[in-house]
Amino acid sequence: MSFNKSLSRIFVLTVIAIIFAFSLVGCGSDSPTSPMNGVLSGRVFHEGTVLPIPGAIVSVAGHSTTTDGEGDYELTGLPTGLQTISVTKDEYQHYSEKVNITANTTFDVHIEKVKSGGGDVEG
Repeated sequence: MSFNKSLSRIFVLTVIAIIFAFSLVGCGSDSPTSPMNGVLSGRVFHEGTVLPIPGAIVSVAGHSTTTDGEGDYELTGLPTGLQTISVTKDEYQHYSEKVNITANTTFDVHIEKVKSGGGDVEG
């Protein structure tokens, strides 16, 4: 009898360990519940126009990219939630604003040419 009880306990503990191991399989970075699955995309424009700005550097949470010839950008693998987007380009004012990052966030930015004295723009 004692041997059967020990065997039963080992079996139950093994089943519990297997269930626990399978529950961890969905916890990787590709999981839809992952906090690092945010995507931010959009276009950077000249302030007051629809003229795109190629070559602007767009940064969020340690990730950065450069806008293409049409002023478009996309950042992936971002932490979701409220983050600060920063846009820089020579001869333009630095731009910074808080954005709520989700799995598919679109955010267009309008930045101004630097006037005499320069400066930063915060949204």
